[in-house]
Amino acid sequence: MIYLALAILMAPVAWWLAQDRAVWLWDQSWYGEVSTDLWFYASHFSLREWATAMIYEMNLKPPGVVWIGQFFVPLHALFGDIENALLVSVLVTQALLLWTIYKIGEALKPAHSWTPFVGVIFAAATQSFVGLSHQFMVEPLQALAVAWVVLIAAKVDEWPGARILVHLAAATLLGALAKLTTPAYCLLFYPYIAYRMFMLRSLRPWREMFSSEWSRISSRLVIVLFALIVPVTALWYTLNAKAVWQHARDSASGEIALAYGFRGSFFQKLLVWTGLLNQTILSPYLAWTLALACVAALLYFPFQTRAALFTLSLAQIAIVLALFSLADAVESRYLYALIVFVSISVTVLCSSTPRGALLFLVLVPCAVQWSFTNNAASGRPTSRSSVSPLLIAADPGTVHYQELTRIVALTSNARGRYNVVGVEEPWLNANGASFFAAKQRLATGIRSFYTSLGYAEKDAAVALKRLDDLNTHYLITLDEQHQNAAPNFLNAVSLSVLKAIRQDPRYRQLDFPSTQGVLIFERQSDHP
Repeated sequence: MIYLALAILMAPVAWWLAQDRAVWLWDQSWYGEVSTDLWFYASHFSLREWATAMIYEMNLKPPGVVWIGQFFVPLHALFGDIENALLVSVLVTQALLLWTIYKIGEALKPAHSWTPFVGVIFAAATQSFVGLSHQFMVEPLQALAVAWVVLIAAKVDEWPGARILVHLAAATLLGALAKLTTPAYCLLFYPYIAYRMFMLRSLRPWREMFSSEWSRISSRLVIVLFALIVPVTALWYTLNAKAVWQHARDSASGEIALAYGFRGSFFQKLLVWTGLLNQTILSPYLAWTLALACVAALLYFPFQTRAALFTLSLAQIAIVLALFSLADAVESRYLYALIVFVSISVTVLCSSTPRGALLFLVLVPCAVQWSFTNNAASGRPTSRSSVSPLLIAADPGTVHYQELTRIVALTSNARGRYNVVGVEEPWLNANGASFFAAKQRLATGIRSFYTSLGYAEKDAAVALKRLDDLNTHYLITLDEQHQNAAPNFLNAVSLSVLKAIRQDPRYRQLDFPSTQGVLIFERQSDHP
């Protein structure tokens, strides 16, 4: 039954993937580029290049999403393009997340057999679930790791000690590979698991327990995968620790973080984060599900073991919101893993309800929201004021996609010189061009490299010096009519650089007809 439910719930996501032809945004393009590069090296048996790319190409953020993504790249022949193949990995991750939430609901031993479906449908109906199912981002993998830890907590009194340790180690490894902040979502569950495991029951000898666990095929698979991945993960963190920590600090607080957030008092920020939690998980109709679940709890109060999981979930939500309120950055997708705790809390509240009619009433708002969310994602008319920014409508247009393909095809070369993208637009930026270049190499074997004028560069002289230092081959930008006269912080020097390049005799403009205002300048290597 659960597999049929998963197929129904995930069907609109698969339909969205088939419809969308948008160019991926910055981070997604970076993840796509690295995934594609990894598969290129692996498929060409370039072991040294593959090992180097595994460690260094994704050097600022944990690499789990690209390590997994590389094995989905060859599916592009089946799914039409590499973007769809990579998004299938997200679809699989999201389906596993729903399956894990269902298993947690089963572990609660509810009074009604279909109570676990409440949490599953609740999670699948949230705007954050649907929105992040359409994006090649790290948060779904992080949420899966968090749900795995919660499942262990739900099973801690049932599983043998060896199984708990095996799964806890694997879930921790997955969380470390997904995102640096994963431990913040599990702060209370690790002590709870340790307490229930070591203090409230006697354990058989460890050797006997692990021997018994090794005989289970599922546990053996987890152990083997853990043994293979742990050394590589340890090496990645050892070699990239300084860069990762610096990136984490810059992303949380400081000048870069302020571009995506603001400074305010703790309570100001807490109010903002609480509003984002409501917008991405409860709005517009799931708040009714939560209210009806509370009614169910008042009528049939959950017994103690369920109440422990409920209390931990609520406390964990409060801890995460408080921690984020201490930082400058504000980004709603950071809250995605909280979907696990909210879904399980609703399931716990309904778990003692023996009446199917009451459960049905709880599920009605979930079904309404699921329909609303997927309709909004499909681009159908709806109340956009109720739509989260995470929920991006499918874009069937191919103009930008084709334009970027033409740009990369023209500027690709094997000379080892960088090309610079002189603007930072959602469809035209260095990350997107690099991703398209990585995709093109699968067909041509030629890999060109693209970079920007400098992240959020404010000084045009510094940006122009960067062009000289890199001995840039091509500069790709947009004409004045397609640039904003009052640019954002990412494009502060784009117009100034364009004006300077127009007057620089070392550059000549290529003949590149474009309806999108694309200009391509080639640096003449023979010019003094």
